[in-house]
Amino acid sequence: MRREKAALLTILALVVSLWGCGSSVVSPPAGSPGSPSLGSTPPPPANSDVTISISPTSAVPGSPDVRLTLTGDFSLPQGQYRWAVAWSVDGSETSLTITGMTSNQITAVIPAALLVTPVTAGVQAQLWFKADSFPTAQSNVVVFRVSSSGFVSLGKMHAARSGHTATLLRNGKVLIAGGGVASAEVFDPATGSFSLTGRMRIRRSGATATLLRGGQVLVCGGSDSSGTSLASAEIFDFATGTFSSTDNMTSARSSATATLLHNGTVLIAGGTDDHGLDLDTAELYDPLAGAFKAVSGKMVSRRSGHTATHLVNGKVLLTGGYRSSSAELFDPTTSTFTATGSMATQRVFHTALLLPNGKVLILGGHASLFSRASAELYDPGSGVFTPSGSLNTARERHTATLLRNGKVLVTGGGNWFSGPSAPQFQLLSSAELFNPAGKSAFIGDMENARAGHTATMLVDGRVLVAGGDGPLATAELYKY
Repeated sequence: MRREKAALLTILALVVSLWGCGSSVVSPPAGSPGSPSLGSTPPPPANSDVTISISPTSAVPGSPDVRLTLTGDFSLPQGQYRWAVAWSVDGSETSLTITGMTSNQITAVIPAALLVTPVTAGVQAQLWFKADSFPTAQSNVVVFRVSSSGFVSLGKMHAARSGHTATLLRNGKVLIAGGGVASAEVFDPATGSFSLTGRMRIRRSGATATLLRGGQVLVCGGSDSSGTSLASAEIFDFATGTFSSTDNMTSARSSATATLLHNGTVLIAGGTDDHGLDLDTAELYDPLAGAFKAVSGKMVSRRSGHTATHLVNGKVLLTGGYRSSSAELFDPTTSTFTATGSMATQRVFHTALLLPNGKVLILGGHASLFSRASAELYDPGSGVFTPSGSLNTARERHTATLLRNGKVLVTGGGNWFSGPSAPQFQLLSSAELFNPAGKSAFIGDMENARAGHTATMLVDGRVLVAGGDGPLATAELYKY
């Protein structure tokens, strides 16, 4: 009797376990809405945990329809599945119209009606089976912002570019040239669009571009598609939209600096020559003669990947370069270089900005295997560098732009940091506002992680951020 009772209890326990083990979830009956018929349940999708990214990630209020691209694993499993793109705001969800799809990309349209006012929305890819009332699988949620401040996507340039130049023209437009290609294009802030202009005579990356007094742009050196430094130079005529050759430099140079002096000539200093050697020579370009002339005296140090800043007194401050913490001054009246105070640390691929008070702000850079976050101020009166706080993130090959409110916009760059067994590299999408008094604050992320990009202050105070390593064809505007 006891054995029969024990057997009965075991059977009852097994029945309860099979019934659901106490689960409160009850499946709807077969054939009811939202449930596939018995015998037709599909196999679990292999890509049920899809991770997506989107482009663009922002728009300004009042924008027309926006073409949205989602990237991820969108291969369809067996069975009658379909993908959908959801736009959600404060718990309210809207399905976006899909206009194209491949196994790794979906294009959809965000209608203008959803972009009327500032809003933060979530974008998600959803996998549905037949006519289910809820998705079988969902991706991560990516934020899309409709905002009149911060970074706003501009879509894409005509070419992907890294190590290019960006020059603000007299008419308020921006000339973007090179970056591994020979093509050039012009950004029009009035329309927010890019248009192709004349091509350069050779592909260039790591060149310099200088706006001359007459409105033309002098493009010098850089490296060609094989990585060999160039001595050639050319002039862009904004009136005709064409490039034409000018005199060759006295030496091939890439990663050099170019500085417009008070007398209208351009100082080209340092760089790497066509044998891969860092240079301690400089030369001057005379726009009236259309010719380069070597500076007779040599620089104090060989420099490449350094900075050059035109001071209020007319001299040019050169700082850093590979394995260098030194600095020197070029005096145009004597065409000579003299040493000045040294920075606290070696820096290459850093930035240098002339502040309204005449001092020079040095930010970030690379030294001794790792990227730097520290900042220094150079005082031309004393010839001394002093510490001036720190960025929140160590950066190199970033940009630094002095805004009208006196703060400095710092965008992107790369960060070499200490890994478990060796230095590791991270491409940065973050941006921060640095106060020259020494404090910095994060202001969010750009659409893309960028290094080797450009940042150009427009006439209205906005900042155009374009291209970068990859290379990238995307661009965005920062407004504050």
